[in-house]
Amino acid sequence: MAHIEESELRARLTEAETLVPTGSRYYHYKNEAHTYLITGFAILEANDEVGVLYKAEYGEHITYIRPLSSFLETVEKDGVTMPRFKKLER
Repeated sequence: MAHIEESELRARLTEAETLVPTGSRYYHYKNEAHTYLITGFAILEANDEVGVLYKAEYGEHITYIRPLSSFLETVEKDGVTMPRFKKLER
């Protein structure tokens, strides 16, 4: 697979930052007590998709990466549609 131009990758990273700002905190819909700090973004080499880097603020403080598209999608829980990750208000 041919990779896209670096300028396009940079544009995607910049756009991601506007959607999910670095330094913001979120929780996952499965457990509101487990919060995550957004630490940055990366390009998934396999498909040039933007990934969100986020660090658990509980337990071992593991850093995760998830495709931006998955991070922003909605899920259904108990018949209610909600965001997979919800931003914490300060």
